[in-house]
Formats: sequence, structure tokens, C-alpha cells
Amino acid sequence: MHEHRGDHERIAQLMTGWLYRDVGCTAHTRLFDRLEKRDGQWRISYRNCTYDFAHFNYPVGAVDVDRDVLAQYPRAWAALAYILHLRGYPLTQEHPTQGSAMERDVKEAAFAWLDQEKIS
Repeated sequence: MHEHRGDHERIAQLMTGWLYRDVGCTAHTRLFDRLEKRDGQWRISYRNCTYDFAHFNYPVGAVDVDRDVLAQYPRAWAALAYILHLRGYPLTQEHPTQGSAMERDVKEAAFAWLDQEKIS
């Protein structure tokens, strides 16, 4: 049992869009939080995110998307990356996706961090 540390996984949705292009997206994610109790209060000390899937939203009907741009990103967050790309913010780093080695590394790092308290 950890008295001053904990971890928490929660489901979240990220929504964004660009009305100028009549396209939006919803990304389904899981947040992995490391929690620490300081001065009697629990606080998030570190947060990481894993992307499960993302899809486009079309507020006025389907519009064409550039499949070559979509193909640059993992399917789990390609719709989100596409919107950011359109807005001039292309994603240049990889992010964890459901079942990936990166997701496993995030979870293993959290367990190792929790075990540090047992050793201290």
C-alpha cells in the first residue's frame, strides 16, 4: 500500500476542429496520472496520454481530406494530427497508442515510480 503515491487511469475525449475547413475531430484517449500526496492533498505530479482512436466530425457534411497527410500518422490519432496539420502545427513526435510498446513503457515506468516509495 502506498501512503503518498498512487496512479490513476481515466478515459478522456479531446475535441477540436477548424470551422474554416468545416472539419473537426474527436480523439478517445486514456490519461495515466501519477499522484502524490503533499501537505495532506493529492496532486497530479505527472501525466501521460495514450491514444485509442480518433475520428472526424463534419458539422455541415463530409468534406474531402488529404489521405497522404493522414497516412503520415498512426491511425489512433491521425484525425487529430490532420486537424493540427491544417492549422499549421504538424506533429513531429510519436505518441503512445493502445497496445503499443510505448504504452507498455508508460505503464512500466508508472509501476517503477510507485515501487520507489517502497524502497525509500
